[in-house]
Order: sequence, then C-alpha cells, then structure tokens
Amino acid sequence: MSGGSVTVDLASIPAGSGAIGWPLRSISNISDRFGARGGSHKGVDMLAPAMSPVYASADGVVSQSTEGGSGGYGAYIRIEHVIDGVRVSTLYAHLSYGTRTVEAGQTVSRGQVIGGVGRTGYATANHVHFEVFVNNAKVDPMPHLGPYGT
Repeated sequence: MSGGSVTVDLASIPAGSGAIGWPLRSISNISDRFGARGGSHKGVDMLAPAMSPVYASADGVVSQSTEGGSGGYGAYIRIEHVIDGVRVSTLYAHLSYGTRTVEAGQTVSRGQVIGGVGRTGYATANHVHFEVFVNNAKVDPMPHLGPYGT
C-alpha cells in the first residue's frame, strides 16, 4: 500500500480507557507528540532519566527485541496484544543497550519491566519513543492511555 489514508475503528479501545498503559512511571516531559515534525512523527517521545524502567503497556507476546533496530530506533521492543478483540501492537524505541529483559516469542504482562530508557539510534536525549499500531496502522497513543502512571 502506498499513500492514501487508513480508517481505523478504535471503538473498542475508548479514549482514556487505560486499555493501553503508560510505558513509564516517571516522565520528565513529552517532547514530540504524534504528528509532530510536519506529520512525520508517528509516536510519542517521553523524556525520562537514563536507565529508568520501561514497562509493557498491556499483556502480550514480544514480536521483536533487538539492540540494532532499523529506521533509527536503536535498541527497541515490539509487543503484540489483543485488546477487546482488536489487534494492537506497541513499540518502545531508543532503549539503553543491554537493558532489554525480554526476547521475541516471550509472553509479557502489563506493567512488566522490559528495558531501560536510553538514547540509542537517532536520539539526542534520553527518552522512549512509544508507538501504537491498531490493525497494523500507527495511531496516536495519547487518547487511549489511562490516567498518568497506570
């Protein structure tokens, strides 16, 4: 598929439901939101001190866990979930090298530590670049997170 737009039904993941949990418990700032940089930024950058724990946002299965990610992600993890019957993936990029605690094929639980904040890949500050995919389309994660810290 090239160009065009994709319609994604998020009805079963209501805004503010908390179905997708926060990947960090302590955030210094959110530097870039979904759609920043002229629309090309397809995640949320959550700044936090180096080595802060990064948590799985929902129960699922790790599909990717690598120290050398593509597209400037650096060390990253991608987890596949089914939330209210909808296929959802979460991606956690720019992790510190050597901090990943999960491997592809491993089952994880919401709130489980999966790595540590870093600045690997195309990162200029310590943060987690957090992406959410619904039915394989990138969506803004912010409306679907519950209250901060959950």
